[in-house]
Amino acid sequence: MLQSTTSLLLLALPTLLHAIETTSSPVLCNGPYILCSTALCTTIPGNSTYVTCTCQGPYTGLNIGITTCDDRETYNISSFSFENTASNIYVFPCEGANAGPWAQCNGALCDVPEDGGDITCACPLEVGEHLYYGEECPSSEEGVQEACAMLRSTTDFLTNSNATTMDDDMAEELEEEPPTIEFCSVPGNGTS
Repeated sequence: MLQSTTSLLLLALPTLLHAIETTSSPVLCNGPYILCSTALCTTIPGNSTYVTCTCQGPYTGLNIGITTCDDRETYNISSFSFENTASNIYVFPCEGANAGPWAQCNGALCDVPEDGGDITCACPLEVGEHLYYGEECPSSEEGVQEACAMLRSTTDFLTNSNATTMDDDMAEELEEEPPTIEFCSVPGNGTS
């Protein structure tokens, strides 16, 4: 089922991408969204441009992303929120020898099966330095390597500069304190 759903989503992707408007800066919305912030992803045989990520949702509430609120109302689109996050979010860079493939799911189109099955999103595949988000900091160089080797939805260093602004924007609208984002001091970050 996952393979056929993925195939249909990828066939419709070129047409749908023309219909979706991306924004030059993050947009805060209060409405429907899909959450892929730490989703695990798999490659698609014969496709070097997109990967399939298993995401969470659909949710309704405050979310921030690179598409318009109208498009998030019309299509199943991934954006970011603090839904299902631990009290703290730990972040560290995957750089140097630990850089590698990752998925950029913010703004990705998603398939939400009516039967309640897995939500899958077609996310652009990126390669290079990126940030790892998790519920704890790795305690060893092997732990860093293992975490960085997982193909998952995350962000790169360029968009990380927007992360504080995005978090501050959402925090202003939230009635409760958002989770703390802490940067890990990790061994062997690939820059030896």
